[in-house]
Formats: sequence, structure tokens, C-alpha cells
Amino acid sequence: MTKTRVETIAENAGVTKQLIYHYYQSKELLFSCVLDESSKNAMAHLIDKNYSDKPPREALKDFIRDFPTPFKDPELATLAMEGIHYHDTHSTPRNQFKEQTPILLKKFSDILNRGIDSGDFRADFCPKQLFSALGLIATGPFTNRYLMSVLAGSNPKSKDEIESWAEFSLQLLLSTLEHKRTQEEA
Repeated sequence: MTKTRVETIAENAGVTKQLIYHYYQSKELLFSCVLDESSKNAMAHLIDKNYSDKPPREALKDFIRDFPTPFKDPELATLAMEGIHYHDTHSTPRNQFKEQTPILLKKFSDILNRGIDSGDFRADFCPKQLFSALGLIATGPFTNRYLMSVLAGSNPKSKDEIESWAEFSLQLLLSTLEHKRTQEEA
């Protein structure tokens, strides 16, 4: 954002610099609005999807697979990295990511509770912590590309490596959650 000029933004949008300042007051507020709208659109696919019509294990697998979908767009992944830094260092008037997270947490918790009730999932974990872990693990290749490339020695832009990480994330989270049935329970 610091390298982008308002004149360039105005030219690309087909408007004047004055019009941008009239509506957004500053480049920072414009960026905040872009982040807000992008977050809303990125999270809509999870919020709008119905996971309650599938058995808990299948619903959880779908939720985990769906979670990083928006970040597969390289531009959105880059924007997400900038947005994470921006929100960490700035106070913003609105934050769709923060506002929509409780909706996703409830959806995730509902799946977990159905799995606990059916005996598929263990009950000895904190749903908020597990949801946070899912967010960090599933989006790692997109929001922490450098760290992933150094720690895992991988290319987080490679489709094969992204798919491999997605499967690893899924299996890791499922193995954490799944209730191991004894012979008597089976």
C-alpha cells in the first residue's frame, strides 16, 4: 500500500484523485474499505454454505477443505498478507473479517457438537482454539508464504504443494478430533 499512489488508483478506476479523497479521505481509509469488502466476499462462501445436511465427519472435511479456497487466488492471498499486517498495526472503523468470524465459529462448533453427540469426535478440546488452529494451518501457505517455504522447504505457489498441504491439514485436524473407538464401541 505504501508504494501505491492515489493518482494511479484514480487512473485505474477511471475517476479523479479528488473524488477518491472526497469519498475515502485518505489512502489508508480506501485500503481499509478494500480489505473490508474483500474479507466479506472471501468469507461468504463459508457463511453461505450449508454443512448441516451431511454427517459430522463429512461436514467437517468439507469445511476444512473449503476454508482456504479464497486464498488460492494469488492476488487475494497477497491482499490477505497485507491486511493481516494492516489490521495488526491500525485501528479501523469496520472489520468484516472480525465481524464475520463468530458466524464461522458457530458453524464450525455446530459441526463439532454434532460429531461429539454422534460419538465421532472427542469432546476434550476448546472449539475456539481448534478453529484458530484450522485458520492458521489451512491458510498458512497463502498468508505465510515465506515461512512455509523456509520451514517446509516447499513452494507455496505450486498447485501440487498446495493440494498436498490441504490434505495434510485435513488429516492433522481430523486425527486430532476423531474419537478412537474401542473394540466394544465399534
